[in-house]
Amino acid sequence: MKVSVHGKIFISGEYGVVHQTHALLAPTENTMEFEITNALKTSIYSEKFNDTFYPDEGLTMPKPLKKAYLIALDYLNTLSTEVKHFDLKIHSTLDLHDIKLGLGSSAALSIGIIKSILLYHDIQITPLELYKLSVLSIKGEMEVNSYGDVALAAFGEWILYKKFDYLWLKDYLNLPINKLIKKPWKGLKIEPFSPKNNPFMIINTLKPARSKVLVKNFNQALNDKSKQHFFQKTNDLTLAIHKDLKNGVLKEATFLKSAELYASLNKTYNLNLVNKTMIDIYTLLKPHINGFKISGAGGGDNIIVYVSTSFVKEKITQILTEYNYPIITLKE
Repeated sequence: MKVSVHGKIFISGEYGVVHQTHALLAPTENTMEFEITNALKTSIYSEKFNDTFYPDEGLTMPKPLKKAYLIALDYLNTLSTEVKHFDLKIHSTLDLHDIKLGLGSSAALSIGIIKSILLYHDIQITPLELYKLSVLSIKGEMEVNSYGDVALAAFGEWILYKKFDYLWLKDYLNLPINKLIKKPWKGLKIEPFSPKNNPFMIINTLKPARSKVLVKNFNQALNDKSKQHFFQKTNDLTLAIHKDLKNGVLKEATFLKSAELYASLNKTYNLNLVNKTMIDIYTLLKPHINGFKISGAGGGDNIIVYVSTSFVKEKITQILTEYNYPIITLKE
């Protein structure tokens, strides 16, 4: 049995989404692949960690892998399902050798492990329930994690996303898992959609971001009033971009308003969201584009450019190939 999980790109709303404003995410063609088969004892091989783990032998497993494995078993137990041994192999194109591409590999790992184990035990689960199980496996991060990458990994489609009310969820964590994932979560919104046009090119900088540090700097630099003002603006722009993508009428000017908002924030508060490599890439592409937007927490990973024609896309591709900058292809 095989399971494929897509990587993610934040198109808009990445900072405010932790505070329950909207975010827009797109799936990549890069995936994490899972193959699960019958076995006499349970083993999990992960290309990411370059090792095979044997959970029944009590050996130490990396936390992301262990948490997903345990929540899947906990869920099977609540359903009174007998746990069978299996061999799970995990391969990925979400990272480039030892370089993180910022495509949500940890979320993909969690979703893929849970889904594979449940399907192996003939348990059918919806994308929404899968998302909730993964959130519960890393519930210790509810205040600081948006789980947008988890939502994208679970649904594998373009999504408009809004985080659940984590204070509300904390009050229900004592419920059995099978009941909690069936319950509507206050504030949660995951709306899959298909864009009628996709004018974006995603360029990887080969400079991994330190997202938690950048988010911390953001929170320290801005007072509550400034943050709320910024969140409202990004929320409005995210909804506008979403609407225009659905209708196939997204204009470059609308997208660049989002880019300009981040650029202004970066300049005003000296947040170092934009690094030298981003500027170097923009300088190379300047004859063909009018600007770029950071994706995710900034400071590395990926940038997004708006490409108006296939001719321009070809020119940009030639330049990026010449300078060895990877292009991240979005799933249509």
